Amino acid sequence: MAERNGEWDCFYEAKRKEMEEFQTMASRFEVHLDFAIEIIGSKIIREDDGLAMSSLNVQLSSVERKSSSFYAVFCN
Repeated sequence: MAERNGEWDCFYEAKRKEMEEFQTMASRFEVHLDFAIEIIGSKIIREDDGLAMSSLNVQLSSVERKSSSFYAVFCN
């Protein structure tokens, strides 16, 4: 179980870094383009199989959805 937690820690650390990079990029847009950007976080809305609702996930095959929803179970 410790290995799985370590893997998820790496996953969440990568997502945290992505969000920091996005916030930095948004700040640059505010300065250079002179308009305000507000980043609003929200809860993830999930399908019945546990996969997050998204325009990309609707394109997955049933096999890909099953594989992806396995990981979604561990996120909650």
